[in-house]
Amino acid sequence: MKKQLSIILVVVFLLAGCTQQVQQQAPQTGSEENISKMTISFVVNDGKENILEKTVEVEKGTTALEALREATVVSGKQYEFGFFIESIAGVDAGQSHYWAIYVDGTYAEKGIDQIALDKDTQIKLVLEEIREF
Repeated sequence: MKKQLSIILVVVFLLAGCTQQVQQQAPQTGSEENISKMTISFVVNDGKENILEKTVEVEKGTTALEALREATVVSGKQYEFGFFIESIAGVDAGQSHYWAIYVDGTYAEKGIDQIALDKDTQIKLVLEEIREF
């Protein structure tokens, strides 16, 4: 009888130890989720001054267009080559200007909907004059 009681106590202690270990590992899952989040900082300049400065948190793999839409109102048209921005935060580019995109200070050579975000990033959108070549 004492032997059976001893075995039961050992099993109970072992199970209690397993339960504590599972509880200690649970917070690590949350930290993995934070790794997939990124901070995207937007600066929108109308060619004279910054009209918007906003930071959003997005999931890794989000496009710059999706992140910009979380930061402010954006309108434009979807073409075969990508999304063409017509206005940001109520400021229309008009016929003689366009919204230039700078990612971490470098002029973007692709459309805003083709820029996949994989790290904390600063995106500056500047209203620039269209120049003939």
